[in-house]
Amino acid sequence: MMKTIIGNNVEIILDEPGRYIQINDTNEAALRGLWDELTVRFAGFDLMLCYHNTEPPAGFLREAGASIADDSVETRLSKTDFIPYDAKNIYPVTEADFDNFAAFHDRRSPGMYWTGTRLRNDFSGWRIFVFHSGEKITGCVLTRIKMRDPKEAEIFCAEAEDIASCRALLSAASSDVFALGKEKILFMPDVNTLALEAALAAGFRAAGFYRGYRMKL
Repeated sequence: MMKTIIGNNVEIILDEPGRYIQINDTNEAALRGLWDELTVRFAGFDLMLCYHNTEPPAGFLREAGASIADDSVETRLSKTDFIPYDAKNIYPVTEADFDNFAAFHDRRSPGMYWTGTRLRNDFSGWRIFVFHSGEKITGCVLTRIKMRDPKEAEIFCAEAEDIASCRALLSAASSDVFALGKEKILFMPDVNTLALEAALAAGFRAAGFYRGYRMKL
């Protein structure tokens, strides 16, 4: 379970059992003022430093030993902009068939915070769809529906082998979200990926950028 704490006037998102912390959009001066406390108090934790439409302090991040983990485009979709796509071979994941999905997801996204175990423990907060080729899972899309803004959902990842199946997954996820009464969807696919291409084809509009840096303290 994540909670928020404050250190040197900086908001820190903490998952203590998972030994993970995250800091968003913090400038170099604030990080330097916090760094000694951070590295002692959370030694051995994974740290994620996230920058949304904010240029990261590249020099300090290199000095600290952080490496870039995400270089993404912020995209947003409204119901009126949504372009549906044929969604054959797409199935919702239930608790009964969760294990097959989790094995695929952990294999395809080994560095993602939301592992199969964490998703299972927070299953009610998510809508998950998989793409099947025969009996085999070859793609998935994860959508967070429990957000601070009750009218918003966020697609966390869309994994697929080709543009058509990625478009089908995004279409299924978007249709599902809008049917729940949500009005907008956030998705941050990596630059130069088929997920970004599929999102733009589905009506998502580029609205900014996100860069994430990871390191172990």
